[in-house]
Amino acid sequence: MSDPERVPLNGSGTDSDPQSAEDEDLNGSGYEDSNFSDDSNSLNSDIENEDDMVDYDDREASYLVRSSSGSEFLLPLDEMNEEELEGLLEQLEKTVEEGDHPVNALHDHSFYQATFDSNATDADVTPAFVEQATNKATAPQYRHKHPGHSKYKGSVAKLPHPSLPFIEVFLYFCIFLMMTSYSLYKFYSFGQKYLVYLPLSATHGGIWGRQRDDSDIEWYVWPSLLKTYLPYILLHTLAATFVRKYAHRHLCALYITGSVCVIYMAVGSIGLILCVAVPSLVFTVLLTRNKQLLWVTWCLILLFFNVSPVTYKLEQFMASVPEGDYKVSVMVAWIIVRSLSYALETCDADPDNNLPISRQLLTLFAYCFYLPFLFTGPYMPYVDFMTGLNAPYIPWNLKRVGQYALQVLRFSFWMCLANFLLHHFYAHALHWSPQMVTRMDSWSMAGFLYYLICFFIIKYVVLYGIPGGIASIEGYKAPPPPKCVIFIWRFSQLWRDFDHGLYLFMTRHIYLPWVSASSRGFMSKLQGTALVFTFVYVWHGVNPQVMMWSGINFCGVMMEKCGDAIASNPSYQAWQERTLSPAMRRRFHACCCMLVLMPSVTALAIFLTSLDNASTIGGRVFLSGFPVVTLTLTFFMYCLAQSSFEMHNWKAWRGDKSVKIK
Repeated sequence: MSDPERVPLNGSGTDSDPQSAEDEDLNGSGYEDSNFSDDSNSLNSDIENEDDMVDYDDREASYLVRSSSGSEFLLPLDEMNEEELEGLLEQLEKTVEEGDHPVNALHDHSFYQATFDSNATDADVTPAFVEQATNKATAPQYRHKHPGHSKYKGSVAKLPHPSLPFIEVFLYFCIFLMMTSYSLYKFYSFGQKYLVYLPLSATHGGIWGRQRDDSDIEWYVWPSLLKTYLPYILLHTLAATFVRKYAHRHLCALYITGSVCVIYMAVGSIGLILCVAVPSLVFTVLLTRNKQLLWVTWCLILLFFNVSPVTYKLEQFMASVPEGDYKVSVMVAWIIVRSLSYALETCDADPDNNLPISRQLLTLFAYCFYLPFLFTGPYMPYVDFMTGLNAPYIPWNLKRVGQYALQVLRFSFWMCLANFLLHHFYAHALHWSPQMVTRMDSWSMAGFLYYLICFFIIKYVVLYGIPGGIASIEGYKAPPPPKCVIFIWRFSQLWRDFDHGLYLFMTRHIYLPWVSASSRGFMSKLQGTALVFTFVYVWHGVNPQVMMWSGINFCGVMMEKCGDAIASNPSYQAWQERTLSPAMRRRFHACCCMLVLMPSVTALAIFLTSLDNASTIGGRVFLSGFPVVTLTLTFFMYCLAQSSFEMHNWKAWRGDKSVKIK
């Protein structure tokens, strides 16, 4: 079974005429989709009517999954995790091979066929079975009826976790809040006591405080860079809106021209040459239409930028630009992942290389150099970029202005909060003062790590949220900013919720192709997960710190998969039903979650601080602090797991479609 492809859904459910679409400009603008091809049934075939355009903010996106027998199914990958998708694919393929109707494989998934007509009513939506699709434009489209929708609200039987007495749940939340608050207070007191020994920047005082922690290079570099070039980015957005309305075919050229100018101003000529060279090299390899060679090229480029002689030379060449080598390295990392996304999608959409070279190059550079995402991300899948690129001009109204004003206020608040915290909590300065971490008591050390987690979330809410908000002005559907991952007890859910764009890339191009091409057994899942975290390791930086962090995450995910396999075993389920009441079952599951949450402490310490600090924290928790610190942390993790279960139940009751109910 091949990897899935996201398909822009056609409102009429009928084939569009490729010739007429090629003759008539998109939305009357003269713009041609750079990835259109008659023979290949491109993912992004031209749409002749604005009414056929689908806003992915309002419609559930689907991915086309093709089985080895030739059957094709549109499945909502964004709404399903890996286990659910694999199980459904296995059922569908098995049913098709047996010659039965695939509806028998969907009795547990509640799918229904939908026309996606904006004027459709409930009477227009009728149950149907999956048909074999010979053309992507006519493939039946299915949406997942999630049990957390409003009709299920208040239904205890539909909650993902059994309920506990109110007083017990209340105590778990209170203990969690008291322990985190006390640890943060102790860490704050420690920082104020020893601030004279820390590398801090002097400020003008006032409500911010007289000292500021500028040791976090990401926050030190990117917010100031965004502020400097924000006028250019807004000008680019206004110009793109004008071009989209009056000269749609020139939109890609505008993107490239504006971004090249900004790159030159930000990192100079050397940085610009490197940023241009990466997609050029990937495009050269793309002409072979060989996916394996593309992956090898991707690895070699990233390894090249991580080799000591290269990093040393880059630092010398970029010496005239403040933090120039760091800026270029991060920009190249984002550019290469977008280049790879374009290349892999194009291999599927145009395997015979029928598209004109000029059109391919124009689209590639427009995608890689799209200005709002150029510096800090997030990653937006190529098919989502093409959906936004092909979207028609959207007239402005008071409601739309109000929505964007609220976004500005939202991300401005988080930016101000982050700056306020840097004036009073000095966690990042301790990265360069590991000897100070050894002086901390256990509560201060806990507050130190908890603060780093919270600040990391806030930081990427700003760094991903502001570019995503700017892109949405043009009509692009950017990946959502990170969700709060404090109340999460699974490694896999953390990866899905924190960086959803990168999660989609790894699922779409790494995990599913590997698992779908094999037997989808436990070993194939193990290998697919190993490949995913190998990608994480190479992309984040080839160094021991990232390797250890990726390895612990891999072990955590595999522990979850082993637990899921045990939980789905009929013998275990029979024992659980026979021995444990629903409430005791939830308490037992919380105890099991501690086996995953405890290693996460070490993983977070490695990723967010340094190996020296992580060694100090790990030694305090598991060696010198045993048994008091170890048992205290274990009890805290149990309260965290129970609080997370309750938050999960609340989201399901509220109708959050991201909650999976098994």
